[in-house]
Amino acid sequence: MIIEITKPLEIKLEKEKVQLPTELKEKIERFWKDLIKEHPNFWDGENICVNKFEKLEDKQVLFCKKTKYSHYLYDERIGIKDKKYCGVCLWGGILLKTKDNYFLLGEMAETTSTPLCIETCGGGADEQDIDGDNINIIKTIERELKEELNLQLNNSSQITKYEIKYLEIPEGKRHAYGVLAVGNLNMTKEQMEEHYKKYLKYLKENQLEIEFKSMKFLPITNAKEILENMQNPKRDYLFELLEKEEKS
Repeated sequence: MIIEITKPLEIKLEKEKVQLPTELKEKIERFWKDLIKEHPNFWDGENICVNKFEKLEDKQVLFCKKTKYSHYLYDERIGIKDKKYCGVCLWGGILLKTKDNYFLLGEMAETTSTPLCIETCGGGADEQDIDGDNINIIKTIERELKEELNLQLNNSSQITKYEIKYLEIPEGKRHAYGVLAVGNLNMTKEQMEEHYKKYLKYLKENQLEIEFKSMKFLPITNAKEILENMQNPKRDYLFELLEKEEKS
């Protein structure tokens, strides 16, 4: 589910790490050992997990703890029934609009954890985004933009403006809180395609990780309809997000 952020949003990191029962830890370990046989490039690093979401009179607060990536991925793929042990991921992303009125989405590469999935540019918060006992989600968005699209968030020649606008909250099988910005690209669809073509060439020549296999441009006027007709797997939050932005 996507909601609009109408109050200041704080993201707090608690000192205590996520504690899981022994039986669940063993299941996650077995799952991870089997997974890396197929995907040896996967790394079980630290992941930020949302422990609690509070709506206060003057602000909204996400309380987080550190966990392992394997915990999050196990919950996403296998599922954890007991809510207090769910690996509720914290992520940041941005929906970009071109100068000629297209939404920009990405098709994930086969080597990622969500192969061929259609998503916004974005990813999980991690150690690099921690400022004291706060998590700076803007840093997450900056890093993901650079890694996935070779764009700089605060370079006005590339992105003229952006704002943090929406919050994805957990619903159904999807256990995640996503802080979503909306930004205006200082490029047309054609210019962005040329920009990404050069970046993809650079990644391949230097044998670097490719996160987006390709870009998908959806006309703003009927983006939701086009997304529904695409055969790829896609994140459920996209439909609500595009619908809200089509009307804005």
